[in-house]
Amino acid sequence: MIWKDRVKQYPHRYTLTQVSGSTYDFAEVTGEVTEAGTPVNADNLNAMEKELIALSQKMVKGLLRRLHAKVPLNDKFAVKTWTGWSGYTGNYIWTDGTNIYYSEGALQYVLDVATSTWSTKTWTGLTSFIGDRIWTDGTNIYYSSGGQYVLDVATSTWSHKTWTGLLGFDGIYIWTDGTNIYFSNGAFQYVLDVATSTWSVKTWTGISGFDGRYIWTDGTNIYYSYGASQRVLDVATSTWSAKTWTGLTSFYGDRIWTDGTNIYYSSGENQYVLDVATSTWSAKTWTGLTSLYGDYIWTDGANIYYSSGSGSYILIPSKSIHNWGNPSTIDDLRGINVSVLTSAWAADATYAAYPYRAAVTVTGLTANHTGVINFDDAALALGTLKDGAKTYAGGFYIYASAVPSVTVTIESYVFWEV
Repeated sequence: MIWKDRVKQYPHRYTLTQVSGSTYDFAEVTGEVTEAGTPVNADNLNAMEKELIALSQKMVKGLLRRLHAKVPLNDKFAVKTWTGWSGYTGNYIWTDGTNIYYSEGALQYVLDVATSTWSTKTWTGLTSFIGDRIWTDGTNIYYSSGGQYVLDVATSTWSHKTWTGLLGFDGIYIWTDGTNIYFSNGAFQYVLDVATSTWSVKTWTGISGFDGRYIWTDGTNIYYSYGASQRVLDVATSTWSAKTWTGLTSFYGDRIWTDGTNIYYSSGENQYVLDVATSTWSAKTWTGLTSLYGDYIWTDGANIYYSSGSGSYILIPSKSIHNWGNPSTIDDLRGINVSVLTSAWAADATYAAYPYRAAVTVTGLTANHTGVINFDDAALALGTLKDGAKTYAGGFYIYASAVPSVTVTIESYVFWEV
């Protein structure tokens, strides 16, 4: 809006009328008024504030876009340094549910997660074995590679295990549909009765001679992927049916992995992410590491690592703390396309003019962080959102003068510690 001064014939003339004693009424004498001017009232001041907010948001959007152009928001693999042991591959790492181990023949290590330190591990009963042959029935941990062993976790003791129906088998061919445990090695197909340690012949429909190493899941369905042979399992009927994918049609199940949210396929320079709902694989871009293999990915339960023997990396998602390992840059937290539902808003007394608040969770954020957020154009058009955000331990708050009637999208945010 354009503000105008009030123009009158007598700009400084007033009359005083005595009310009583030393109390007077004060009245303006205008004479001829040639310009009424813009009133200084709540409506005009609020309109001005909204215009300032819209302007600042546009400035923030430009700033963020420049920041994002300089520092891509792709998920990043950063170099990871370990103590005690480094030259290993992730496919030999395994867990007993509490500790993380690396097992490759006589090389046996246990990881102190807090200090990233690998220490020599001593076992009883079995001292030389390979981690990719270890498997679990959900209760016990077994090692199967010709010889058969079961682990007493409390004493780190491996004892001989006797099975019925199947004897000299290898743990790399074991897989589960979430209920049953199977052994699949070409023509040899078995299902385990855990209670009696008995393996029975298993008959499948649709495909029979397959390898358990290439079985994987999207969290709902079970798939078999071996090159151009792509199948999905109907667990109830033990039937494998042909599966059609879009974007990627020939791939191998042993190179599929997950970060807990998305499913990826990594085979050298071929990097893809899966849209489960549409069965579509799209090209995936990583920062810091462009050629990797999914069978070398592993986790300590908190972080995702890639270990290939020649180097180790840690995965830093785009919405987590970014440590670029360069002292000339700052560690920060950034993210994109955060949706805030209408149900997320609640009454709050922090700001009188904005009595509603919604929380956005960001791991690693503290009250000591500051930064900028950028609402998308649809959110800005509401005209009810407060500029900026207030950080707290674990996220930030946004505020509104009224509960938004639609989902609010935060196009991007960047926070740094001060």
